[in-house]
Formats: sequence, C-alpha cells, structure tokens
Amino acid sequence: MGSTETNFTQEEVDACVEEAHRCGKRVCAQAREAQSIVMCCKAGVDVVYHASYCDAECRALLCEQKDRVFVAPAINFPLLSTTSAASYGLTPEMAKKRGLIDEVDAACAAMKEMHEKGIRVLPGGDYGYAWAPHGTYARDLDHFVRLFGYTPKESLLAGTALGGEIMGYAGELGKVQPGYYADRILVDTADVTVFQDTARIHGIFINGHKHKLDTAPHRAAYASWRGQWASGWSGSTDIAGADGTKLDHEMP
Repeated sequence: MGSTETNFTQEEVDACVEEAHRCGKRVCAQAREAQSIVMCCKAGVDVVYHASYCDAECRALLCEQKDRVFVAPAINFPLLSTTSAASYGLTPEMAKKRGLIDEVDAACAAMKEMHEKGIRVLPGGDYGYAWAPHGTYARDLDHFVRLFGYTPKESLLAGTALGGEIMGYAGELGKVQPGYYADRILVDTADVTVFQDTARIHGIFINGHKHKLDTAPHRAAYASWRGQWASGWSGSTDIAGADGTKLDHEMP
C-alpha cells in the first residue's frame, strides 16, 4: 500500500464516519493521496493525518471546512527517514526509492499553502521509531518554522491554542487567559528549538502549580511573568476545571 494509493471507497468512508459520529466519537484518518483527502472531507472526517499530496480540490474543500477539520502532517517521521535512518538500515537511496523524499517535498508545499489559507495544521504524530523516538516531539515546532513557513509564534500557537481546540477544550486549554488552565513553560529565548533541550527549560507550571523553577539568572524572567499574572489576574484567579469545578490558585 503506497502513499499515493487510495484503498477505501467513498461509501465505506461515509459509513465509518456516520457510525462513529452516531456514537459520539470523532474520526481521524490517515490520508496522504489527494483522492483520499477529498473523500475525508466529503465524509466529514474530523482529523486528517498527513495530507501530503493535497491538490487544489483538496485545499478548496479543507478551506471550506477549516472551522471543523484539523490537519496533522506528522512530517517528522518521513523527513528523518530521508536523513537520519541509515544506521538503522534505511539509507537515503532506499528512502528515495520508496518515495519518501518526494512525499516530504509535496507535504511541505501543501502545508505552506494550507497555512496561507488559514487551515488548522497541528504538530505531532508518528513518533516512536528508532530514528524518531518518543520524547522528541518538540522537533515538530522547528519543522513548522523551517519547512512550512510559520513564524516561531505561529508554530507555538499551533502546538498550544490549536492543541486545546483539537482536544475539544478550546475554552480551557492552550492559552494564557482567565478561565484557562494555567500551564506555562519558561524559557529564555524565542527560538523554538529550545524545547528540544530540557536543560534549557527553566520553569514548568501546571495549572498554576510550580513543578520546576530554576534559580538565578532566570529568576528575573519568572518575576516578570509573576508581575504579568498579578496585573492580569489580581494575584489569584478562578480557573474552570474540566469537570466544571472552580479551582482557586494563588501564585506560587
């Protein structure tokens, strides 16, 4: 089964989506080829993974449904398969023969156009391989900047604000605003590659609670953030929990 093949019929995809939605479940589909993406859009698939060979018809349908559908290219695995897998038996020559280099090029072009059209594209996916191990997910933030034309801020928003939306908690997760879970990571640079090095993550706050905080010289940055919190939320705030409860958190 190649990435340019479609093996389901429209009727089969329609039936899958209809039954899943009837049961209150969302549907994610692995769809690389243009026809597959079109079928997903027509059937009402909620999350399209890859969408590598997205053509003009696909983009038009995704754009029409951009307030409903999400796209996750999962670019890290095919990308590293072309550059970093030789020691595991997958040489660049083999990767080219399997079409991975062409797919990466096609996917990068497609994501750039989706980004320009305001289609919601998110990082993540397809980790857990020898050359793309778990725990290295932050690479996607850099891929979005280098390969898809996102600014660092846009890349971070794709992984945070859009993350809350795709999880179904757009009003509670992924933003630093009143009523949201107070989750923050404190770093000393706007370079998105910083998240690949845990030694450079100086503060972690989970729902308002201090999980980690380095001492000087990063204390000044924390003090600045604390001041922003205090000015914005008067030192403490009511934060709505996922179960509807209110959690009152004092600043750490």
